[in-house]
Amino acid sequence: MRELRSLCLAVLLCSAVFAQLPTSTLNGTVNDPQGAAVSNAKVILTSLATRIVRETTSNAQGFYTFANVAPGDYTVDVESRHSRRPR
Repeated sequence: MRELRSLCLAVLLCSAVFAQLPTSTLNGTVNDPQGAAVSNAKVILTSLATRIVRETTSNAQGFYTFANVAPGDYTVDVESRHSRRPR
């Protein structure tokens, strides 16, 4: 029984540490110049410090999300059939 308590305590402590990672979520919407949502646009997130590139695609409402984004400076670029890499 004592071993089970120790194991449960270890799992809880690991969970608490993992839950406090310094990350965020970046959400946005891709719109054309007239304000209409742009679906299936390629959204590119690039870290200025590490040059790590992440990509996602906007949904039917133009919405996109990047989870677990570390603190730092980034550029966000968008590519679609209608335009290439505006900022």
